[in-house]
Amino acid sequence: MPQPTTKRFIIELFFSITLLALLLSLMQAGPASANSKASLLAEPNALELTSVEMSKEGYFVLRSNTAPAATTWQLERWSAAPTATQLNNQQPLALYPWPANTQQLTLSGFANGTYYFRLRASNNTYSNVVKVQVDHYPLWQALSLFSLGLGLFVIVVVVIAKGAYRSANATEEPL
Repeated sequence: MPQPTTKRFIIELFFSITLLALLLSLMQAGPASANSKASLLAEPNALELTSVEMSKEGYFVLRSNTAPAATTWQLERWSAAPTATQLNNQQPLALYPWPANTQQLTLSGFANGTYYFRLRASNNTYSNVVKVQVDHYPLWQALSLFSLGLGLFVIVVVVIAKGAYRSANATEEPL
């Protein structure tokens, strides 16, 4: 069994790693901008679509202020900020079905770039247009964090193996 100081070291190590990861994620996320909830080409309607403005992971959550009950909703994806004429006369790049009775949809697998989304109900009611910028972490940062995690994993395995070896070789004192 590992010594109490070894256990404490491991707990403090994991706590420190968690705290460091939290601080790094907060530094990368930055403050939410006013554009994340502001509408582009806003029209007076009941549907409001919101999302984060920047995604570093390639996935994000789009939220609606209401959930579809019986009507069928679709999420439209545009390649550029659509003008009012384009919104009415052109087809979007992609359509995603919006699940019934939910107020949010998670999309993933996006490459670096800028994406525009609009929610469309079956009765031709439209939401505002939301802009999402995807900018993945640089490779050097991903590899350095992976290396740090690998190093910490090796340290933990060595500490556990050392403790197990010491326990196995400890001699019991006769009574």
